[in-house]
Amino acid sequence: MSYANKNDWYFVFDGPAKDFPGGYYYHKPTGEKYSWERGIQDKVTIEDELHIYNGWWLDNG
Repeated sequence: MSYANKNDWYFVFDGPAKDFPGGYYYHKPTGEKYSWERGIQDKVTIEDELHIYNGWWLDNG
């Protein structure tokens, strides 16, 4: 399974939550979640991670 496609990811922030207080990255094909603090730079490039994260702010800010 390749994680490198930035279109397979989105950032989720629903307010402070127990498991992911700072939000999380959601991988659509697998349903896996990765905390904002951990990041996903081992899955995508830093530029793509910033694009995914900033997309939430553009949609919700």
